[in-house]
Amino acid sequence: MVWEGPDSPHRLIPRCPGGLYIAMARDDETCPEPHQQILEAMVAEAGPRATIERYDALHGWTFPERWCHDAEAAERAFRATQALFDRHVAG
Repeated sequence: MVWEGPDSPHRLIPRCPGGLYIAMARDDETCPEPHQQILEAMVAEAGPRATIERYDALHGWTFPERWCHDAEAAERAFRATQALFDRHVAG
């Protein structure tokens, strides 16, 4: 979600009209620490309609069939996603 250039998706976060929820894993090669910091800054700029969380879980933790599944973290992410839908879609 983060790369150099004006077309990087992270630059759209503050302009997105809907609610956003971003969940990040620790030690994630696909989203390293510098990218996580950039995403956090963009979410802060977006205001209260956007939420970002860092999970003490490995990339792929939400999938029960994966070796890295973390049931507690997956449930927390599910509840946060459901709350997003409740606020912005079902409402």
